[in-house]
Amino acid sequence: MILIINTCKEKLHYLEFVRPIEEIVKKESKFFTKHYFEVNLKDLEKAEKVIICGTALKDFEYDREMMAFSWLRGFEKPILGICAGMQIIVKTFDGNLSVLENSEFLGRQKSRGFFSEKKEIGLIKVKFDKDFLEIKKGEVEAYALHKSDVIGLGKDIEVYGKSKKGIQAIKLKSKEIYGVMFHPEARNREIVENFCKK
Repeated sequence: MILIINTCKEKLHYLEFVRPIEEIVKKESKFFTKHYFEVNLKDLEKAEKVIICGTALKDFEYDREMMAFSWLRGFEKPILGICAGMQIIVKTFDGNLSVLENSEFLGRQKSRGFFSEKKEIGLIKVKFDKDFLEIKKGEVEAYALHKSDVIGLGKDIEVYGKSKKGIQAIKLKSKEIYGVMFHPEARNREIVENFCKK
């Protein structure tokens, strides 16, 4: 049983960022979907794996509600974070992200070096330095939709893939926790399929 976590603030965004993940997962496994505000201990116990979905380009609500993901540190089952999901994983495990362009804290964060103008929207090339969820080492084309990037890694985070502008795929060294900044539901669906089969 796979728990799919919806990070979308707007209900309509579910159709673009969560529904496609459900369509892929249902071919491989049983699943249930919850919004991150609704996830409870019983859900986490019931789930054999977790997928944390992405959300719209200007939806940063999840970033202001990181306490809702405090369970991540102690969770011992496989997790796949997609875009916003990867950002949540990076922050939980002591990494840093650039501040999103329309953050209310933009001025202060620029002075602290946490601001980046690197945007990746559309098709990009991702170079994998090692195999990642059955994706072989080498270059793949991926669909990106994000305005922030990873600017610091926690000691337990290992980089598996990069684009010209930044880190695109990670895995924790100590756990089966994976993250991709791009959207495999749009391109590279096999990443989600392989995670389900793992």
